[in-house]
Amino acid sequence: MADLRTPLDERKLDLIRAFLRKHFSNSELIDRFDFEATAQRFTLDPGRTSKHTLLVPRKTLEDTGLESLLTQRLVEVLKLAGTRPVTLTAKGIRY
Repeated sequence: MADLRTPLDERKLDLIRAFLRKHFSNSELIDRFDFEATAQRFTLDPGRTSKHTLLVPRKTLEDTGLESLLTQRLVEVLKLAGTRPVTLTAKGIRY
């Protein structure tokens, strides 16, 4: 099991942040590590409508194929999920 005190790879976090900012440009992006979920929590707040939440578990952040998971399908699922959190894993998208 990964040591929770080990810092996450900022390059991978920046990759996700850039992806979300590109596809949700009118939303404020807030992210933090969620110790309970052992995941990075990205919250997109468009201001006037429901917030979207993406959870990326530490294990997914450590996966070498992270970039291939950042797809148009993820954008669609985040929009369809509404306020339900969406979890991005190496095996796919869950919500």
